[in-house]
Amino acid sequence: MKVSLFCSWLAVSFSVLCAETHTYESPLPKSLPAVWSMMDDVAKAPCEPDGFVAEAAKFAKSGDRDRAFAWLQRAAHEDCANADDIAGDEDFASLRQDERWAKLLEFLRACDQAWASSGFSREILITPTGYDGKRPIPVVLGLHGYGSWPEDFTGADHQKICDDLDVAFFSLSGTVPLGRNSFMWSQRHEDDWSRIQKALKRMENQVQVAPGKLMAVGFSMGGQLAVHLTAAYPQEMAGSLAMSSGSRYPGRLLEVLEATPQQRTGQSVFLSWISAEGAGIKARCQEQAALLEKHGVSCYVHEFPGKGHHFPRAYADYYGVALQVICKGAEKR
Repeated sequence: MKVSLFCSWLAVSFSVLCAETHTYESPLPKSLPAVWSMMDDVAKAPCEPDGFVAEAAKFAKSGDRDRAFAWLQRAAHEDCANADDIAGDEDFASLRQDERWAKLLEFLRACDQAWASSGFSREILITPTGYDGKRPIPVVLGLHGYGSWPEDFTGADHQKICDDLDVAFFSLSGTVPLGRNSFMWSQRHEDDWSRIQKALKRMENQVQVAPGKLMAVGFSMGGQLAVHLTAAYPQEMAGSLAMSSGSRYPGRLLEVLEATPQQRTGQSVFLSWISAEGAGIKARCQEQAALLEKHGVSCYVHEFPGKGHHFPRAYADYYGVALQVICKGAEKR
């Protein structure tokens, strides 16, 4: 679920979008290779995230190779243009015979490497209306899916949840940047936890986390991470919601549960999926629920009707209710 949210990002600083929202963006990487072929109209054209590669494909299919090459270079600098994805995409078949094709792929791979090693990150914090940043309150971590961004967990629905439940919503970009607007989580939840702790430290003047009352809402790769964090850090995590839990990396849930035999009374985990996603995701969610319950975690599973791998309609209402359950459980810990 991506939603358009345009801000004037301030490098290494906080900016206030409204009274209850704070953002942080680290400096852009300086190691990106220089663009070698650009056109003024392409460089100056407005474009939303997720639209750069689509613009390039449009020109590639129409036969305008110059603009297609220019848009792909701009995508690699300002958004995301994975070299392997572009190389295998039939939308760019017309470019493969061009003498610039090999140079383009080399450029894209260099950009991929520059982003991955940059440590680039972005965070968005939403707090209850009128909150002064001093009183300890529960904090919900928003963990996006593979290739997405922290803006997945922002907007009016999230502000309403913060106001209704007196919680903060803290959405983070994944530990591994794929581009300015595309991220993924790492292979090790320990590394992701370290990244989250450093980000919370940056926000300590904006929010105080109530002890034992961290929660997480995650989708896909972020869903699997949410479950693993709940299992790995029971003293800090009150619970989580995982929608369509999955990852490109093998899960380590059983290993984590057996390695952390602490008291889990009061922890709650909600696992859900969409009916037509396939038997694999359903089985994974049910297996995770069984493992968690065996180790003392209260689990709730739910199948949403529909097709596709995405947030179902009114999912914010669902997790608004689920967060109330997690918060009540946390009071018993």
